[in-house]
Amino acid sequence: MQGKRFLPRFMIWSLTITFLLSFFLAALPNSVRAGSPDTKCKENYIVQPGETIYRIAREYNVSVNRLAKTNHLTRPYLLIPGQTLCIPEKPQPSSKFTWTVNYSNNQIRISGIEFKKQHPFMVKVRENDTSPWFKLGKVLADSNGQMNVKYEVPSSLIKKSMLTVCLKDGITDYLYCKTVFKQ
Repeated sequence: MQGKRFLPRFMIWSLTITFLLSFFLAALPNSVRAGSPDTKCKENYIVQPGETIYRIAREYNVSVNRLAKTNHLTRPYLLIPGQTLCIPEKPQPSSKFTWTVNYSNNQIRISGIEFKKQHPFMVKVRENDTSPWFKLGKVLADSNGQMNVKYEVPSSLIKKSMLTVCLKDGITDYLYCKTVFKQ
């Protein structure tokens, strides 16, 4: 008999805790809930019932990852109506550097100088503006501020004569892109 009563009691407790947590989060001041001290908000946004982080990110042309990171959200990105989100400003370049990219022998080679020392980047590639991204890997500029790396082209892109290769700044999320033709 006791086993049958545990489940409903457990459900009541979890619903109560969820409700109280939601109420507590809604009562927090905006400065505690939205953004971090080093993030500049383009604007604050109040979550409406039924909204998702994906729709809000698309509306403000910001990546879901950047919106989640700015607002200290973790998967599954549950939003609460009335919650304030910081819509981050568009990322800015972290530094000025010179880089080149070559595409030959089914490899992409990236080299550059004047990077910030030990600065992280994600290397991404795609065929065109509407095609999906392929993440090739992460790279750090070396202690001299130089970069010299090569990656295999994803098999679905090998026959493409033109690719877009991007370095996504690991600190600011700024995207540096170049179009490269197969040699």
